[in-house]
Amino acid sequence: MQRIQPAMRLAKSLSSPLSRLSQTRQLSSYPTSISPSPAEIRNGQLTPQNLETAIRSLHHDGLVVVENAVSHEALDRLNEKMVHDARTLQNKKDDSPYNYNPGNIQ
Repeated sequence: MQRIQPAMRLAKSLSSPLSRLSQTRQLSSYPTSISPSPAEIRNGQLTPQNLETAIRSLHHDGLVVVENAVSHEALDRLNEKMVHDARTLQNKKDDSPYNYNPGNIQ
């Protein structure tokens, strides 16, 4: 019991500032979306202004949408591979990990 007490005090001291943060921070209803210019897409690099917007959004909301950052061809290849992998896992029936087993909650 003596070991548990310091851990409980530490947990209380950490939870108090965290709960205050969650109470005072208003999350956005919609994610920030950035539309890179053709030059940014060609160079593979955001302008300092767009980069700052992205970083601020990540810090505040945990995500940012960068439009047209990935080509449709790359997304099509990724989708094809993911569908193939999903079907392979699904066909394993009871030996399948994660999502396809009864009782798996996510």
